[in-house]
Amino acid sequence: IEGAQYTRKGDEYDLNVVGWRTPQIWHDINFSTGNPVLTEVSAMHPHFGKLLINPATAKAKGLRNGDKVYVQNKYGAQIGPVPILTSETMHPEALGIAGGAARKASRFNPVNNAAEVSWNRLIPIGWDTVDPVTGALDISPAVKIRKA
Repeated sequence: IEGAQYTRKGDEYDLNVVGWRTPQIWHDINFSTGNPVLTEVSAMHPHFGKLLINPATAKAKGLRNGDKVYVQNKYGAQIGPVPILTSETMHPEALGIAGGAARKASRFNPVNNAAEVSWNRLIPIGWDTVDPVTGALDISPAVKIRKA
């Protein structure tokens, strides 16, 4: 992808965001994200609603478990403040966001509007970030974080 946002050593945007769905949100075709029971169960998942970061990366950035950060992509889109959770499961150059339930709109169930980390806001939508062959978006944008 011509405009893909891959990280480069020394770049201000030195991390890439990756996201995945928790089991409670896998079958969202029926809008399970608006179900208060599933939202409550999801909130009990240790990764839900947090930004996962490698412990060495967190230490290098002066961050600890529970600290809140802002995450911003190269195009100025930002989320936060969100709490971090250090995890060895994360690559040192990646941030992880578990979930899939952070779709927000005025007519959605209010449960949705209060749900988790909205990593979709970080995905750039522009012709220079769309794969011309498949039409796929760049779903792991380069980002920077700063303490809230």
